[in-house]
Amino acid sequence: MTPHPLVSADSDAALLRTLADSRMGGAASQTADELGRCVRPFLPILFALADRAGIADREAAVFAMLDEVQHWCHCWESTGLPARAWVIGMAQKRLRQYQASQHN
Repeated sequence: MTPHPLVSADSDAALLRTLADSRMGGAASQTADELGRCVRPFLPILFALADRAGIADREAAVFAMLDEVQHWCHCWESTGLPARAWVIGMAQKRLRQYQASQHN
């Protein structure tokens, strides 16, 4: 499958591919440092989303958002979205779920 033109020029694409490989077991040799380098560029955005939502435990919310992103990142390329836009959308979806679970 040929990636969408927006995806192929996407500077974050390699990060999501690495996360997808690690989730699917294809990157057994990856260290925590290597995976950390994949998520680090997204952390400011995720913390900003948690701040904007008024989340008290920002770290827990960011962890939940990253978990969602890593869980579904193998599906990202088929959307045709730039990696960062996809991550923000998935993070916002998970943040709404996180907020709902905190109010129950």
